[in-house]
Amino acid sequence: MQTPSLSHPSLSRSCPPLVLLLALCAGAGLGCSSSSPAGAPLSEPDDALAPAPAPLTTPCLLSADCPPGLHCDLGECVQSCDTDASCDDAAAHEAGGDGAGAAEEGRTHCSPRGRCLPEGEEDRDPPPPTASAGTLHVDQRSVALTARSEKVLLRLSSDSAEPVRYRVVPGAPYLSVAEPRGEFTGETFVELAVDPSRAAGSRDAGSIRILSTLGERVVETSIQQGLTGRYQGALRYVSGDTVLGDARVSVDLLERQGDVDVRFDPDTSLLFPASGEGAATTGFGSFTEEDGAELVVVQRVDAELGGARNLFARPLGRRLVLRVSPTAAGDLEGTFTETIHGLFEQPIEVGGQVSLRLRRGEPEPNFELSPDVALPPFERPEPPYADLFESDAHADCETLMISLTSNGTISEALNDAQRYYRLDRTLRDRVVDGRTYGELMTLCADELRGPKPATSAVECAWLPATACGVALAARSPETSDRFNTFMTRTVHPSLLVAQQRVVDGLQASFAPGGLPTERKAYDDAAAALEVIGRWVLHPDHVGYLRRMTQEQARGAGTAGDDAAADPESFPAGRALARLLQVQATIDGERSRIDGIDVPASDAAVVRTAQERALLAFLEAVTVLEIASQWELTPDVLHADLDGLLHPLDTGFGALLEGARAFGVPEGFVPFVWRPEDVGRGATNFEQMLALATESVAGERALEEAYVIGQRAFESSEAEILREAQNLRATYELQIAELCGGGFDVDAVSGPEDWQDCGADNGGEVGSLLLDVELMRARVEAAHARLQGLADKIEIDRATLARTQGLRAETMRFVDSTGRQLDTLTMAEGTLNAIQQFLTIASNASVLNFGTPYGMAAAAAAIEAKRTAIHVQRDRLQRAQSLRFQEQDATLELIQGMAQIQKQLIDLEQLGLETMQEDLLATQAEVRLTSAVERAKRLHRLRRQAIAIADRNPAHDPSFRILRDQHALQLLDARARAQRQLYLAGRALEYEVNTPIASLGGAVLGARNGLALNQLATCLKEIHTSHRVAFGNPQSYTTELSVREMLGITGPREDEVTGQVLSPGEVFRQLALRNASWDERGALTITFSTNLQPGNGLWATDVCGDRITSVQAQLVGDFLGDDEAQVNVSLSGAAVLAKCDSEGVEAWSMADGTSASQAVAVLQAGVNSFGKAAPNASLFGQSVARASWRITLPPGDAAPSNADLDPSKLEDIVLRVEHQALPRRATPLYVDTSCLAGIQ
Repeated sequence: MQTPSLSHPSLSRSCPPLVLLLALCAGAGLGCSSSSPAGAPLSEPDDALAPAPAPLTTPCLLSADCPPGLHCDLGECVQSCDTDASCDDAAAHEAGGDGAGAAEEGRTHCSPRGRCLPEGEEDRDPPPPTASAGTLHVDQRSVALTARSEKVLLRLSSDSAEPVRYRVVPGAPYLSVAEPRGEFTGETFVELAVDPSRAAGSRDAGSIRILSTLGERVVETSIQQGLTGRYQGALRYVSGDTVLGDARVSVDLLERQGDVDVRFDPDTSLLFPASGEGAATTGFGSFTEEDGAELVVVQRVDAELGGARNLFARPLGRRLVLRVSPTAAGDLEGTFTETIHGLFEQPIEVGGQVSLRLRRGEPEPNFELSPDVALPPFERPEPPYADLFESDAHADCETLMISLTSNGTISEALNDAQRYYRLDRTLRDRVVDGRTYGELMTLCADELRGPKPATSAVECAWLPATACGVALAARSPETSDRFNTFMTRTVHPSLLVAQQRVVDGLQASFAPGGLPTERKAYDDAAAALEVIGRWVLHPDHVGYLRRMTQEQARGAGTAGDDAAADPESFPAGRALARLLQVQATIDGERSRIDGIDVPASDAAVVRTAQERALLAFLEAVTVLEIASQWELTPDVLHADLDGLLHPLDTGFGALLEGARAFGVPEGFVPFVWRPEDVGRGATNFEQMLALATESVAGERALEEAYVIGQRAFESSEAEILREAQNLRATYELQIAELCGGGFDVDAVSGPEDWQDCGADNGGEVGSLLLDVELMRARVEAAHARLQGLADKIEIDRATLARTQGLRAETMRFVDSTGRQLDTLTMAEGTLNAIQQFLTIASNASVLNFGTPYGMAAAAAAIEAKRTAIHVQRDRLQRAQSLRFQEQDATLELIQGMAQIQKQLIDLEQLGLETMQEDLLATQAEVRLTSAVERAKRLHRLRRQAIAIADRNPAHDPSFRILRDQHALQLLDARARAQRQLYLAGRALEYEVNTPIASLGGAVLGARNGLALNQLATCLKEIHTSHRVAFGNPQSYTTELSVREMLGITGPREDEVTGQVLSPGEVFRQLALRNASWDERGALTITFSTNLQPGNGLWATDVCGDRITSVQAQLVGDFLGDDEAQVNVSLSGAAVLAKCDSEGVEAWSMADGTSASQAVAVLQAGVNSFGKAAPNASLFGQSVARASWRITLPPGDAAPSNADLDPSKLEDIVLRVEHQALPRRATPLYVDTSCLAGIQ
């Protein structure tokens, strides 16, 4: 629950004249009121005396600081009661004051300090806490506000079980709080109103102080009305999976009611140099709180920008659209789209992310927009014939190409032009000639643009012929293969020459005084690429490359899903990307060297670096656009373009930042002094220099090993080349064994050429071809036998089926005819019986009484019976016949099926034999394929052997140095030695108390062992000259009372109550406040020291006053045993008095970084300085520091403090041993000229 206290902070009373009180008053933004006689009745002040919007308040540390009628609570003089609001009115006084303010039953006494106290209770401040009662937490450390902000909501919480009282103090005119005081348990929310109209300008900083019974917290606030301000950040260019890199920018914005003017700082923005007239790139846009800002700038890139480095030779235009939104911290984040005009007939786009950080504390920008810039139309300049034909009289490519052939046709000229390129064969044949790679590259450089040689005399390439091949092949889509060929043959010779110059520059960097040689090597490398770069980037050529289909761009002999990774695919695109990547690397190195050896005009050097970076960026975008039309970015293009802006941005950063490129924070001073290393030097600088010297020695050892290895490599290069020739012969012999002696290895240019491998049955492949043919014949024979057996089985099955059918038909006939015979026999028997009856019956007469009739009937019956017997006999005979027929059919079926079954088994066996023949044939074909693949692999190895300087990393000019292990180690060792020497130089600056402006340039210029050693010697000489000029420092001892540093010099009497506080009691009241205790239970006291006259500690007629050691003692009765631990840390700026004048030198000591703090853990004594030796952890630190933090850690962290009773603590005293030099009356000069010659 939150309850406001009842107080009257606006009462008219006087301010106590305490320095600390005034400091607190100023820090809190509070004022003091006018006076009134002590003991007079309290009354409400005149409303006219209270400034809006907050009433007048009186800050305090103790109640003794407050006027009569008020007591100190939460840093403010308040009252819980007065003559108008007595303690009996509980509702009016509930929860007031410092916890004793609520009027309870029996509290009827309003003390002279405005407290509600029981009768007889002493009116005094409550005792200070001796341990942490809890921690106050605020959910935000900073709050960024805008013009639309209406309130700030802060969440307060604590881990204390007791109620926490708090007071909110707004520290900005645009902030106000309705209920500044309250109380809560657990958590609560505090709301402050925001009035942007009261902010001082478009950007205003402030704070919110929260004072509580658990300590104080400060929330920083800032209000940004609109976008006006200075920003610094980067544009990150991204195209698909390719990240070109970051380009640093500095942007000024002016926002007026939603309209925004934008300006790119031409001095610190990598890709936005000033125009030829010196105008900055500017633009405009709009801003709303809901949608953010959309900013548009336009830049024209003239054809003259960059001079010879401009490979486009035509005007280009850039239209950049930024879409950003403010973050909570006032920074800008978003995306951008850049449209580039003039590279191709149609504009192209590239984009990415933008991040801009507000540069707080800087004045608002003020600028005018540059004149409007029109985007140039697309121009197709004349090809650079004059540069190409520097040593030839031909006016254009058609004239030249026709002169190269006998029949005068362009098609034939393209064929003949290929004879003017022999670099591959020359690289292979240099083994025989015994020429080094460097000599060959010198020959190439002379031949490329020299007079037209005879085709038989060409050793490297003649650039006009190959370059014109590019131009003429670009006229027809049917000649894409020739375009790829001529593009690579045009780029590769110049590229190899440039790479060799890069190698020369790297080697020169290790030589004494090699900076001019290194610079010239990189300049020569850039010059080697300029003419050919302008040629291949001509709109006709890049336009043709962009119009090629993916299949055409891949080149002959490459296809499939893995074409992007095929090292032979996309030859023209790869050559162009490699050319631009090497050019960008060279530009970055040139900018870095300019940062080391800056000429007279820094602005000119910065502009040159920007122009190089801008042109490299536009070149990279050209290649990305080409690749995007192929819907595929080859791996090599991706590798060459990914991070292309990084070396350019790094070189530009080194140019702007100088030695900060070593990663040392601004103002940082290393402190490495140890008493056990005093033999290496008596001062911090000398010991730091000793450490740096070890790094220099390591660098020199590696450099020596590298130089020896390099010389050995160069001296044995002929032997290496002969070994390569031996490898070539070995590979050719192995290929001949595989493909036959008649196979022409040199004729292999594509997959179809491998059809001749094994021709005429030559070699292992020819033998395997015969094996394959034999096995194929055997497989075919096996298949024929298998088919024949299958056919026979089918015939036997059909025959058996027909036989079984005939048997069944015969049996049906016999049965049918037998039945018919039975019928006939029965009919015949009946007729015979009737005939017999009639014959016998015809003998009957009267005389014989008809007796024959009886006999006739009997005879007829007998005949009928005989007939039945005949029928039955016939049936049995027929059944017996049918049975015989059935048995014969069954036997025939069994015998037929057995024969078929046997044949089926034979068929299965024959099938297995056929499968084995198939397997043997497949194995023969695999052996054949494997042999051909071995031949192809040997051919690739042969190509590497005969072109080892172009393929093998040991000879590749772009890698042969950097991939050498010694070189890698040497580059790292050099960087470490430079950094260590730079740190030693920082220590020297601090030691002689004089900034050395040329230090960074000297360190960057020390790029070999000799120069590094020279620099170390120079630093030592500067230190020696300082000692000669000012002598050796003398030792002093000063005891520093923390109590006195808090302004407590004696007892303090409360004029209202008459109470007298001893110095120790005052010290505890001020030092043991809850805000001084952290959650671990550690007590921290903070103060500062200075060199102002009358500071009471340090003498002002000495200079360079530095600490050598510190001891500590705790003062007070019943504190515990005789041992304790005290931690002392120094941070913030340091001040040292100058030795040659009355001034002082301020050292930032890398304030704001983790490197700014110096810490000493002291074994202290109680009422003495104890038995421990003086602590030297703060050796060399200035006695005047912005912040001294004295910490008493709790017993669980420091066992010696387990029995320490802070309630008895009266003071903490430090004994500081320090050394200083006497000040001179006249200036003395310390010579630093030796730094100028470091290179």
